[in-house]
Amino acid sequence: MATEVNRIIIAAGVFVVAWGVATLLSKFAGRLRLIQQPTERSSHSRPTPSGGGIGIALAGICGGLASYPSGEQFAAVMMLLTGMAAMIGLLDDRFQLSPRSRILAHIAIVVVLLSTVGTPPAISTPFGEAPMALIYTITLLGGVWWINLYNFMDGIDGIAASQAVFLCLAMALLSNGSAVAQTGWLTWWSVLLACACAGFLVINWAPARIFMGDAGSNYLAVAVLAIAASLVVLGVLAYGTILVLGAAFISDSTVTLAKRTIRREALTQAHRTHAYQKLAQRWGGHGWVTLLYSAFNIFWLLPIAYLIESGQSELLLVVIAYLPAVTFCLWMRAGEPTEISSLLG
Repeated sequence: MATEVNRIIIAAGVFVVAWGVATLLSKFAGRLRLIQQPTERSSHSRPTPSGGGIGIALAGICGGLASYPSGEQFAAVMMLLTGMAAMIGLLDDRFQLSPRSRILAHIAIVVVLLSTVGTPPAISTPFGEAPMALIYTITLLGGVWWINLYNFMDGIDGIAASQAVFLCLAMALLSNGSAVAQTGWLTWWSVLLACACAGFLVINWAPARIFMGDAGSNYLAVAVLAIAASLVVLGVLAYGTILVLGAAFISDSTVTLAKRTIRREALTQAHRTHAYQKLAQRWGGHGWVTLLYSAFNIFWLLPIAYLIESGQSELLLVVIAYLPAVTFCLWMRAGEPTEISSLLG
């Protein structure tokens, strides 16, 4: 009973810290030069404080430090890596780091993370098991892409934080009952991260009073990646489960990048051609778009992930999960500078 009470207190504290820090930052963002000005490529129309994700990072790290097992080196490394990711994002928010600097930092973080997590499970193909070097290469590239795409998808009110709530709670739910000893701490940290994001959402929901900024998106991307990679290496969740849970963000960002690459556009140039941004333009607001993505996660992706964990055909279910997501992005002409009014009006 005492343990449950302690957990409730910690979860409530994490919620309050994320909300409180973001609220304070929204009041002093001008002095800290953390005001994001609207541009023709922005999804907002007025100067808005940014960097509120610092509250999520502080809450998540404090929650992790308060709950991970004493002497657990792995957990300590995860706290350090996620904190570093938040600091790099904060520097980018404040000083606009070069794309090369950001990528090199992301690569270093993912390399350390993967080496700390351990050897990933083998992947069977019709031609036998995939070489471990290939698996490491794919996971490294995928991890770096995940950090960057999470930043790309933080473009309208509430969408990045609500996605993190879903991912964290879904991984905790699907891991419930695992006999692996380390799973208890990982799933509890997932729940705490969801609580931190919920606290931030209080003032980030449309119309947002503060934006997450790179500090928050970097932190959440690395934290989610650390939990997901750990659960896969421990044999708790399948590769396909993780791919399915992230399908909404992965589809939108990947289709958009592919289209912009084909069009030979500068990939570092700011834009608002993601499917979710175009839909927000069409609907004249952010809230309903964020709810739509959340509904897709809960009512489509989560049941498919459950089927994979139940032993059903993993590859087929991954394809089924991605089919409507990719189709939607193509229909919305993600990555193309076409006005949304000409698409649906």
